[in-house]
Amino acid sequence: MRLRPLLPLLVLLTAACGDGEAPSPTPAMRDAPGSDSTVAPPRRGYERSVTFVSTGGDSLFMVPWILEATTLPGGVRRSARGWLARGDTWDPFLRATWEAPPSREPWRILPHGPLRVLVGEGDRLDRIFFDGGSRRLEVALEAPLVGWTGSRGGSFTLLEGGLILGDRRVPGHVLDVSQGIRTSEGSLGDWLFLASGDSLMVVVQAPLHRPDDGGYQGWARDGFQELQWPEVRVSWEDQRAFEPARRDVPGTLVLEAPAGTLSGRLRVVALHLEVREGSGPVLPVDGILAVQGTLEVRGRSLPVRGVLRHRQP
Repeated sequence: MRLRPLLPLLVLLTAACGDGEAPSPTPAMRDAPGSDSTVAPPRRGYERSVTFVSTGGDSLFMVPWILEATTLPGGVRRSARGWLARGDTWDPFLRATWEAPPSREPWRILPHGPLRVLVGEGDRLDRIFFDGGSRRLEVALEAPLVGWTGSRGGSFTLLEGGLILGDRRVPGHVLDVSQGIRTSEGSLGDWLFLASGDSLMVVVQAPLHRPDDGGYQGWARDGFQELQWPEVRVSWEDQRAFEPARRDVPGTLVLEAPAGTLSGRLRVVALHLEVREGSGPVLPVDGILAVQGTLEVRGRSLPVRGVLRHRQP
């Protein structure tokens, strides 16, 4: 696939693009029509995650982008984070937080600083890229493969994709996740994106409030087949201390679905965690973890690598 030059698009986006494409995570998260305008609407949080995992070559590349928006009286607080993983090392290349004017569609992606987006037909997100002058990194979202809707809201779309580093293009797949929640309800739950070569991609979603175990659901694209697991049990076989938040975080994850159609054991090989504001002494945790291990899918044992989006409210 021949890539189009980006510089003219950068100029166009900077001059004319206000909101980047991002579908509403769930219509229920919008303010109800006809509500009393004298009462402040409940604060809401939205998150758009775009995660690339390579499928070929000698080196494994993973690039998660996490874009958040929280509605506030008189505006929207936004943040954007991005990491590049080569093997077992996270390289955070983007971290930005800013205040934006009120918006009727706060879930939309806004270009900011080195963060740029390219939107195609039908407001479809085609590319998201970092332009830091001497450093450029781009993730292309190409042909959609399959999409799912979580039982507690949120959309999960799996696409073909590519990572562009300089003049190098790395093939892979992209998971595009869009979720929303009232901030009074706590925080969004975890999700897990796993890949084995270019044939198997697995997504597992936690409930909004993560229980000690259980309560998850899962989907997969295995070759040209789509698989679903309405119930997946996820537990921590061991854990490690994250002292800045006085919390424990997973060291090994164990997955199991009824009837033995899905099972696996995943080891955390790298993590990048942040402490969020809280009343303490135990504080909220937010971040990403790189995992690797083995999955048993319909009688086959396959090596997998991937990304765990992890939160503890």
